[in-house]
Amino acid sequence: MTDPEVPQPSSERRRTLPGRQKRRSLFDWIGLALLAAALIWLLSVALLGNYYLLVSFYLGLPILGLALASLFFRSYVAALVFGASALALILPFVPQFAPGRGEHAPGCELKVLTFSTRQLSDNKAQALELVARHQPDVAFLQELYLNQEELVSFVERTPGLGAYFPQTMHNVAVLSKVPFSFSQRRRSGDPDMPLEMTIEGKTVYAWSFQARKTSDGMLRRAERTYFERLGRQLDIYDGPKIVAGDFNAAPVESSINPIRERSLRDAFAVAGYGIGPTFPGPARRIGLFGPWVRIDYIFASRDFAVKDARRLHQAVGSDHFPVEADLIFIDRGRNGERCTSGSTAASSTPPPA
Repeated sequence: MTDPEVPQPSSERRRTLPGRQKRRSLFDWIGLALLAAALIWLLSVALLGNYYLLVSFYLGLPILGLALASLFFRSYVAALVFGASALALILPFVPQFAPGRGEHAPGCELKVLTFSTRQLSDNKAQALELVARHQPDVAFLQELYLNQEELVSFVERTPGLGAYFPQTMHNVAVLSKVPFSFSQRRRSGDPDMPLEMTIEGKTVYAWSFQARKTSDGMLRRAERTYFERLGRQLDIYDGPKIVAGDFNAAPVESSINPIRERSLRDAFAVAGYGIGPTFPGPARRIGLFGPWVRIDYIFASRDFAVKDARRLHQAVGSDHFPVEADLIFIDRGRNGERCTSGSTAASSTPPPA
């Protein structure tokens, strides 16, 4: 006859917890520590206005994995903490993955491309060839640093393109298939003044934008001032507008607000798919792991619907990837056809197949 089992004291039971319960307790502590770290991270980058806030999306994915692992080990407190943290980090970006987000409207189509080609890269010929291959109606180029003769030579080899090259800002160019001129109010060489393009008989104001990188600390006051100055220029000109270029700011940054507040819309946010990262490209060492933040944009006024927007997958030696958008000039030109410089009322008849 065996002796009855003597119950162990509670302290003894705690010392002999099963391995799964020990791991569950460990997950609880790790979860709380990560939650505190995430809150400190989000608070600091929100106050400093740094575009690395986008890292929160990528940080949320492994934390979501930890939430699932916590459920497996029945550590429900840790699962709740991990899950709430992951959702807070990921949810703001979920709408970007919705399919079929493009807009439809009557009017002609305008293909727009922007590309920051990188100042120190010897890739200018490749960058211009990429533009010619995609055949945009308007191409906004930054950090191009070509002299006038080199740019004119390319334009001559690419029929239908014109070129705009500010005299005091030799890193920005606009290549266009539609006629353009300088604004009558333009001060000589002022990069804030727009190019005036004639599209379907209507004047469209266009800016090729290169945000200045500053070294005044992480608050980046000078950059915000530059965006605000551009915002004031947008107020001056009444009519359809397009602003495209290298903003050096992520979509979550407040520095872009002076453009959004003028009712210009981010084409990729309207009709793109996913995060659409454009930086860093292969020209930077960290770019070997692929781009992870979107800092290149095409903004258009509500005179345009956004049919589609995408990040191109060829960087041709730059530290940025190009962005391309198909815009519809609402109630102008013929439906489904490319916009021209002439004046044509929008036709309700679809183009021939």
